[in-house]
Amino acid sequence: YNGLVRNDSMTLSTAGFTGKGSGLLHVTQGDLVYDLDLLASGEEGIAACRVNEKFKAVAIPVNCSGSINKPSDVVCELNQKKLLSTLAAQAKVEAKRKIDKEVDLALDKHLDQNIDKYIEKDSELSKQLKDSFRRLFK
Repeated sequence: YNGLVRNDSMTLSTAGFTGKGSGLLHVTQGDLVYDLDLLASGEEGIAACRVNEKFKAVAIPVNCSGSINKPSDVVCELNQKKLLSTLAAQAKVEAKRKIDKEVDLALDKHLDQNIDKYIEKDSELSKQLKDSFRRLFK
């Protein structure tokens, strides 16, 4: 359409990174504008290029623009607002995971101390009661 090509399913792979994104290419002028989410995958066998598993799931958002006629003019900048939003969401997930773990440990300790006083430890009834209480807190 009027020399504009839209790509909503761009994928790329390079040493240490994979990416997905979308953008526009103005064919007659050679201008491009792309939004990409890069994932650090590291480089197999190179210790300095290892990526912590938690960070492999964090997309690094970049906005690229420039001319395909002069690749040295293509500039990619970090989308800081989107990155902060992504990191905040990731931190929220991690905090919830840690809180859930602590609640589970405290609940298990409390249930073990109290239910086992009155019902035979490790009996089927004891297990069922503990499971019922755990479901109440999920």
